[in-house]
Order: sequence, then structure tokens, then C-alpha cells
Amino acid sequence: MVTLRATVRNNGLGVVILALALLILISSHSLTEAEIGYKEVITVDNTTWSIERSTIPGTLEIEGDVNVTGTVIRDSSFNNFAGLSADERTLALHGRMISSEKTLVVSKGGPVVITREIEGKNESANITISEAWPTLLSTTKAVGYLGTQISTEERYENNGEAISTSFVANRLVKVSRYDANILGMKVSAEVQPGYVKETVALNKSTYYELMSTCIGKAYVGYKSGEGSTKARSSEYYFGTSRIEKTIKSETEVPPAPTPAPPTPPPSLCPFP
Repeated sequence: MVTLRATVRNNGLGVVILALALLILISSHSLTEAEIGYKEVITVDNTTWSIERSTIPGTLEIEGDVNVTGTVIRDSSFNNFAGLSADERTLALHGRMISSEKTLVVSKGGPVVITREIEGKNESANITISEAWPTLLSTTKAVGYLGTQISTEERYENNGEAISTSFVANRLVKVSRYDANILGMKVSAEVQPGYVKETVALNKSTYYELMSTCIGKAYVGYKSGEGSTKARSSEYYFGTSRIEKTIKSETEVPPAPTPAPPTPPPSLCPFP
């Protein structure tokens, strides 16, 4: 989970008085059991910059197969494991559904090095944070449905990069695979009265693969970044569709440790 904030305030005291005061406030937030993290707040006069990061080291594994005739309600999610999130919601009305899933989440707490400097005549502050919290999410899901109607959607996010799909159909075969790695992050900020320059660099990778055959409505969406560096796409399909799509992205801040291996994908479910 990354929270970055920068605020500039002017209380009308004037430039001379503002240049005389430099306040650097360093504080830490309370953490839940087994959670690790840090919070940094820097204030130069009335200009404040802050960052808050947390993660929970551990491993989560989910594996199973379902074969049901009837109604199915499924709602699963986890959020902000070092910036990784996954959500799935499925409502299948009366019909026949078979599905399989393999999910692995690994989060480790690595070293965090924080360097702070005061430059000039107490007029600016610089901070650099080098963080190594290796985190892996690997999940594969397959579903086959024939019946009244199935509504299913999934959404994955890797530090602001989001991939989502949804289907509303009376006949559906879908296999999806998502692999995301976070290997390190470097944050630097320069804070002066009325001015903040912030740089965030992530060592991460994302891989998503979708294969589907659908009689109904299908949607595939992608979004990454903000402002002038934003990339996005939205695709809608109505009727009978067959989709084969792969999305890959990677950013690197060397050196990069070796990521954990992904889970093998399940076999394609046929129509029941």
C-alpha cells in the first residue's frame, strides 16, 4: 500500500519569517499484529510531504475444484499487499457450473533504508527511501457454465496498474491467469518552502492472460498511470465471442532479485 501526499500552504506570514523556520517531523503509525511498515512526514515551513507504507509478511495458498448444479455466489478479495490487490465476484443463477482455482500470495519483509539530509541554510530537506519487500501474486482460474445466467467479474491491481474483466452470459468458458511481482521500490523527495519534487521508481512486473468463449456480454479493461503518462483501454463484446488476450508490463530498478515461480495454470474447462 502506497500513500503519497504533498501539500503547500501559505499563512501570510511573509517570506522572511518563512525562511527562518525548518521543521522536520518524523513519526511512525501504529501497525496491526504481524504488519510491518513506516510513515515519514517532512515539513519545511508550511510545505509538507509524507509517505506511508505497510505490508504483512506471509503466505496464502488457495486451491480447489467445484462441480455444482444450482445457484452459486462467490465473493473473494484481498487488498494492498505492498500495492497488490485482487477481487472476484460471481453470481450464477440456476444451471451447471464447474470451476477450478490455484492462487498463491507470498509477501516478505525486506530491508528498508531511509536517508534524510538538510541542505543549504535550513531551507530544504531531501529524503531517499530504498525498500525491498518482495511480493508475489500468482492466480489461475477456470470456469465453465451453462444455465439461466452467470455474472462474473475479476479485477487485479499492481500499484496503480489495473486489469479487469466481466462477463454476463448463459453459456461461458473462461480461463484467466495473473502473475504479478514486486521486487523493490525507491522513493526520493526534495522539499522546499512552496515546492515539492517527488520521484517513485518500482521494480515490478505484470502478466495477464485470458481465453474465453461467451454467449452474452464480455468486457476487458486496462489502466495504468495518471495524467499525461496514463494508458487505458476498454473493450466490449456482445453476442457470441471468443477472446484470446495477453497483457504484459515491466519496470525495473536494478538490481532485481529472482522472483518466485508462478503457479501452473489449470486445464481449460469445457461447457458442462
